[in-house]
Amino acid sequence: MESRVWYVQGAQNARGLAVFPEGLVSRLVRLYPFEGDVVLDPFLGSGTTVAVAKRLGRRGIGYEINPDLKAEITKRLGTKVQNDETDQAV
Repeated sequence: MESRVWYVQGAQNARGLAVFPEGLVSRLVRLYPFEGDVVLDPFLGSGTTVAVAKRLGRRGIGYEINPDLKAEITKRLGTKVQNDETDQAV
């Protein structure tokens, strides 16, 4: 019988923050949104979900309220971070 359990390697960034493993994000993005669809990440963190979505031909939108993550998000996504009074939207 084929296993239905996914084995996904955990991940951590240089600052010691836990990040969503790209392997898990990749599986989910391939399963649900079609190419060209939008993936919304309301808890952007370091930008893993949006980065994987872009790589797999989806469009990504993310929100992060922690301004300390702005430089990391910008570096990872290679895009300008838009600011409003409370959130950064990518």
